[in-house]
Amino acid sequence: MLIASYTTQSFEYYFYFPAPGDFSIYPANAAKGGVILATAAPRRFLVLTELTKKELKTMSDVLEKGTKRDILEFVATKNILNRELFAFEDILYLLKDREFYLEFIAEL
Repeated sequence: MLIASYTTQSFEYYFYFPAPGDFSIYPANAAKGGVILATAAPRRFLVLTELTKKELKTMSDVLEKGTKRDILEFVATKNILNRELFAFEDILYLLKDREFYLEFIAEL
């Protein structure tokens, strides 16, 4: 893979962990001509069988970790006019579900 000068790129990659445990990964690095120029800090992953605590401070958190019930609770308890916490466009796809739509509107 090549990255042009003065640019940045983000890459997502996924891991499979066969069992709970404490795992380390080989850090990402950048090389030129086979010579490593930079290396990211090593990372460790604590893999659990269950999520220990859901911190749902923003709608992004809710959409990533929560349920539809969590979305409705978020709308009922947070300032949804604060764009840093909530953006309607983030949940538009969920409003296609008629039952959820009606529950959502009832919370407003």
